[in-house]
Amino acid sequence: MNELEKTILKYEKELDDLIVMDDYDGGKASKLREVISDLRKLVTTKFSKGWYEKEVSGKIRWKTTTKKGGRK
Repeated sequence: MNELEKTILKYEKELDDLIVMDDYDGGKASKLREVISDLRKLVTTKFSKGWYEKEVSGKIRWKTTTKKGGRK
């Protein structure tokens, strides 16, 4: 089970445990359903295939400096 599937299960459990008492809770439940739906779509895209992590991991380099003026 990959990270996306674990995250989907976490949000589904949170939605199942949520007791809707007012508009605030109803809005939260609605957003959780939207997030779950979006994550399910993401699982079936090329982002879930692992190419993205491989491609990006080699490109990100954080450059910091201790010169006056802070980070550049």
